[in-house]
Amino acid sequence: MARGSFYNHFRHLDELVRVTRDLVQVELAAAVAAATADSPDPPTSIARGIATMMRFGYTNRADAPLLMGHGRGAADPAAAGNALLAAALHDGVERGDLDIRNLEMGFVAVRGICELGLSRMLVVHHEFSAVHELTVGMCLSALRALGVPHERAEPVAIAAVARAFSSVIDVR
Repeated sequence: MARGSFYNHFRHLDELVRVTRDLVQVELAAAVAAATADSPDPPTSIARGIATMMRFGYTNRADAPLLMGHGRGAADPAAAGNALLAAALHDGVERGDLDIRNLEMGFVAVRGICELGLSRMLVVHHEFSAVHELTVGMCLSALRALGVPHERAEPVAIAAVARAFSSVIDVR
């Protein structure tokens, strides 16, 4: 695209990045919604969401950086893009599946683990087993941070990652 044509569509480069980030977020949100639609409980939904995000980042490495630091609203549990996680946290507390001080702390814990996990995945992406283990660790850490007992969190994390990555071939 010629420079002049670019400015017919976007005011500046930041706007292009924002629009692209929004499109990637919509695609990821649809994948997470599909992966969590039949979850039996909030811990499973949260683990499946994390595993799906990591699979999405692994198979779409060029887009993965766009999933990090989403800009305005990224840390707001009430933002539209955060609705699935906020609902899972709320339901988990209501059902007694999660033991957290408040929803905001649960939200920060999960989002922080996801942000750093994606960043690390971009470093180890060439080794599928490292990405797989990283994702299991992220799911397990998030569930433990949310107060899920280890004996429950570990099988949920392992199953969520196995499900998310079952159709992924090492795409080095």
